[in-house]
Formats: sequence, structure tokens, C-alpha cells
Amino acid sequence: MSKNAIRALIRETLLNESDIFDRPSDYVDDSPSEVGDAAVKLPFPKIVLMPELLRRGAKIVDVAGLLNGEVINVMTCSEKHCSEWAANIIDPSFFGISLGNAWHAHNAGKPLRFSAYSDVKKYASDAAEILKAMNAEPDKIYGEPFKEITRALGESLADDFDLQTNVRKLQLGDVVGMFHRNSVHYPDAFFEGATDYNLATEQPLGNTGPAFYSLATGVRWTDDMMGQNKNFVVDKPFGMNTHLGLVGGMCNNEPIIFHATSGKVKARLAKFMEGDADDKIVWAKPPPDV
Repeated sequence: MSKNAIRALIRETLLNESDIFDRPSDYVDDSPSEVGDAAVKLPFPKIVLMPELLRRGAKIVDVAGLLNGEVINVMTCSEKHCSEWAANIIDPSFFGISLGNAWHAHNAGKPLRFSAYSDVKKYASDAAEILKAMNAEPDKIYGEPFKEITRALGESLADDFDLQTNVRKLQLGDVVGMFHRNSVHYPDAFFEGATDYNLATEQPLGNTGPAFYSLATGVRWTDDMMGQNKNFVVDKPFGMNTHLGLVGGMCNNEPIIFHATSGKVKARLAKFMEGDADDKIVWAKPPPDV
């Protein structure tokens, strides 16, 4: 969707090598790999996984599927949420796991390696218009029209992002934000990411603070502004990603993204997580020091 189309939609609907690793280990399976309809013996790739994933029992069994760009199952997990799982693998205190969601991680911890949201000028005007409407009617944030307009803006930024230029920057253990195409969290990811706030707990996260301020007063957003009809200026990048994962492994030095969903941990080579992928990589950063 073009930027002009997104703006039209908004207006129409609103006006209407990390230090945390000790000894990376290899997991090797010498069994034949299935590729297409023929069973062939392939040179087995060198696969390195994070020690904590190995300790939890992660294994790359479907190597052919991985190499072919498929999403493969690697293990189960007890965590209910992707952000909870990711934080427990690297550091449970990362971005205040008791408060934080996947989108909050964008502005938490170390500086970003790359982000689809870095150039705030690309979306500042559209975001400010959406935030004005959401802030004025906070009880409607989770419904329409906000589901559609936040999805459209987030998807446009994800689609425009050049992953192939950035994928080589990924290192083992990196935290990775993803835009999930079939998420139910587009509105809350957008609003909470911009406000650095958790609507469910009614608490600020204390990362980099709100990404916008009142045009009239110059004061940054606070929760006591909710319900007021205010014009805002967006001047800082924020995360709109609806999913979170980790560079949990390397396959011949190519990053493998691990992420948890519905009690299962899935993996896919990072280079395939663009285009029509269900989960598109939109940012990455090094893990916190532990």
C-alpha cells in the first residue's frame, strides 16, 4: 500500500558475537535430507545454537526444511507470550518483562542494529493523526477503525524495509522484532509502542518515554491526557512490531530466527522473513549484558 493510500485510509476512517555466550555448541544430524520429491544426501551444514536453547532441548531436525526457507518446529515451551519466552532465554529483566510487550522492546536495552522505524519522518504525520484519535477515545483503541489503519501503516513500513541489506548485521543472541501479518495486536502495539505504556497494567515502561508531545504545550504524553482531544507531534521512533524473537542459531553463519507462539518454538532462516512471509523482520538489537 502506498503512502498516499495509507494517508487516504487514515483520513477516511478517522474523519470518519555476543558476550552472553560461553561455548556455542553444534547440533549435528547425519541422516539423509528430503528435498522436494527426491531423497538426497546433502553436505550437512554447520549449525550453532544458543546454549540456553540447547539446555531446553532445542534441535534442528528438519534441516532440509530450514534450508528451503520453511518455518520449522524446534521445541515446545511453557511461556504464553513471545516476549516472555525471549526474555527468559536471554535475561528475564529485559525491558521489564512483567510490564513489557513485544513492541516495547524496540526502545528498551541496547541501541538498534537496524529498524524499519528509524526514519520517523516517514510516518510522523500519519502516526500523529492516528494517536490523536486513539487518545481521544481510548475505550475504542482495540476496535475499528484502529485495527485497520494501524495494520495498514505497520504493514507498509514492514514491506518497504530492505531486509537483505541488513540481515548480515544479525549476530547470535540478537533480539529481533517482527511484524506478524495476522496479528490481533496492531492497535495496542501502535499505541503502547508510541506511549511507552502498558494499557493492561496502566503503567509506563520507563524506556525512552513517549515518542510524541502535545503541539499546544510541548509536554510529552502522559496517561492523564487520555480522553482529551489533543494535537500531537511525533518526533521519536517507536516499535509497531507485533511479535518478538531471537537469533537463536546460525546455519553456515546465516542467522536463524527462533520465536515462540502458542507453546511452540519455531525457527526460520532470517533471509526468508520478508516479502509474503507471515513474520517479517523489522528491527534487531544486541541482547542485554548478563
